[in-house]
Amino acid sequence: MNVEFKAAGSRGEIWLYDQIGESFWGDGISAKTFQKELSALGRVTTLNVRINSPGGDVFDGLAIYNQLK
Repeated sequence: MNVEFKAAGSRGEIWLYDQIGESFWGDGISAKTFQKELSALGRVTTLNVRINSPGGDVFDGLAIYNQLK
């Protein structure tokens, strides 16, 4: 999986370079996994999100969007 979550002080960074939603083979990131990783960042005031995804599941994408909002 090419997804990375980092936090340093009050700044956080997410690199999402994989498909949205988990595939049959376990590739990609589900909204549930994204939520766990996002919560693990702690209280950050600035969050940079870098996305280069080939697509995926629209429902997981919407859930991830709502988590970030």
